[in-house]
Amino acid sequence: MKISYLVFVLVVAATGMLWVSMLQVGESPRSEQSSLTAAPPIKVTVAEVATVLFPQVLIRPGAVVASRRFQIAPRSSGRLKRISVRPGDRVAAGTEMALLSAPELDLALRQARAELNSVQAELIDAKADVDRLTNLAKTKAISEDTLRDTRVRRDRAQASVDAKKAAVSARLEDLAELVLRAPEDLIVLQRLREPGDLAGPTFPVLEAESMKGSRFETWIPLIDTAALHQGMPIEIHFQRRDKPVLGRISQIVSAADPITRTCKIEIALPPDAALISGEFGDAHILVGQSPISVIPSSALRMQAGVTGAFIVEQEGKARYRTVRTGQHFESQVEILAGPEPGERVIVNPPARLADGSRVEVRTP
Repeated sequence: MKISYLVFVLVVAATGMLWVSMLQVGESPRSEQSSLTAAPPIKVTVAEVATVLFPQVLIRPGAVVASRRFQIAPRSSGRLKRISVRPGDRVAAGTEMALLSAPELDLALRQARAELNSVQAELIDAKADVDRLTNLAKTKAISEDTLRDTRVRRDRAQASVDAKKAAVSARLEDLAELVLRAPEDLIVLQRLREPGDLAGPTFPVLEAESMKGSRFETWIPLIDTAALHQGMPIEIHFQRRDKPVLGRISQIVSAADPITRTCKIEIALPPDAALISGEFGDAHILVGQSPISVIPSSALRMQAGVTGAFIVEQEGKARYRTVRTGQHFESQVEILAGPEPGERVIVNPPARLADGSRVEVRTP
């Protein structure tokens, strides 16, 4: 009988302890919530979820095209004495590129100078006769016909001198043509002849392309051409350059390719771009703008491997929201899902901030 009573007392005691434990467990969330409510508010800085217009940029590959390509040939035939440039050289206008040798032109120049010296001597003699006979004609020592004939001889000698001077100038020009100079700023593409080869009007020496007026050509979808116009600035990114090259649309070819449904766009490049024909790049073309939601990057916080942000509710409490981000900028990030535009997110949330914490917004 005593044993049964003892068992009954132990069962009652154990049951009482169990109820006490259950009551304590059930009251723990309340006590935690009450501690958050009782704690002084945490001062925070907030920023509204903003809606901004984000540029829609179409990136299209393309290549540099020279304004024109040409061959350089001498006007007179001769043997190449030397070539001063190599493929890939950038040559300024007026720079010597090659030199020809033409002995027959040297001979023609010497002959023209000799003939000039001869007629100049005749002119000097004719002028002296005119002066001498003019004085004699004043004293009636000679007839007027004799004086007139002497003057005619002088004038013919003068004409011969002028003609021979022109011949010498022509021979000098022929010799000058043996020096091939760059007609404008250009890039040498290839050498078509080597020293010792015959060169002439039909035997060009070099192939080159102009450095003036180079352009970038690319193709874009027909539907996107409506956003473009002539003179529109376009950034072109090249792999070997740290900074993009700024060009401007010079022509929009309205005829679309029947297969790809794309149109050719020609972009004029600045003269100091120093780009090589055929060089590939990417044109970044602004075709429109679209609204996106952004928040400061400093508002993001990772909790349990999930990216989120604290928002401030009307009651002055912080609530943790998961966030799906898009593009990242310098100090902002695009929000694809999470806080809505107009809601306030906490910037640089304090480490002790938790879901449900009371907060006090600092005055900016």
